[in-house]
Amino acid sequence: ALALESFASRRDSLAVVQLDWLEPDPEALAPTTLVLSYRPFQSGPYDSEFPFFYAGGVLVHGFTGTGQADARAPTDFKARLQEGQWWTDVDTGSGVVVRAGAANLTRALLTLCRPSVPEQACEAECGDGLDNDCDGLVDAADPDCQKASSRMGA
Repeated sequence: ALALESFASRRDSLAVVQLDWLEPDPEALAPTTLVLSYRPFQSGPYDSEFPFFYAGGVLVHGFTGTGQADARAPTDFKARLQEGQWWTDVDTGSGVVVRAGAANLTRALLTLCRPSVPEQACEAECGDGLDNDCDGLVDAADPDCQKASSRMGA
C-alpha cells in the first residue's frame, strides 16, 4: 500500500502515475498522467479555498499537459474515493485501478494495480500471489480462480 500524506499539510504530497505504456493520443500535448492526492476534511495552508465537495477522500485527476502551468491542458477530475472505494481508468484504456484504504487526518493508504489479464477474465496464474485482474482478491480468495479451478477439475 502507498501512504499518501494529506495535501493540506504538504503541497508536494501527491502521487503521479505516468501511463507511458499507452499509445499517445495525437491530439494531446503529452501522454495522460494520473495525479492522486489526499484531501481530508480540514483547513490548511493549501486547502483553505478548496471546494467542500472535493474534500474527504483521495482525488484522482487526469492531466495531458507538459508542465504545471500548462493552461492548454487543464486537469480532468476523475474520481473522489473514500475508504473501501475504488476507481478504474476506462477513459485511457490503461485499466489502472486505484483503491482507497484506511485514512485519518494526516494520511490515506491506497493501492494501485495494473491488470495483467483482461477485465472479467479468469486468472491464468492462480498461484503467483498476485491480484492479476485487480479486483482486490489474490489467488484462492479470488472467485475467478475458483471458477478456473472447478473447470479444470481441481
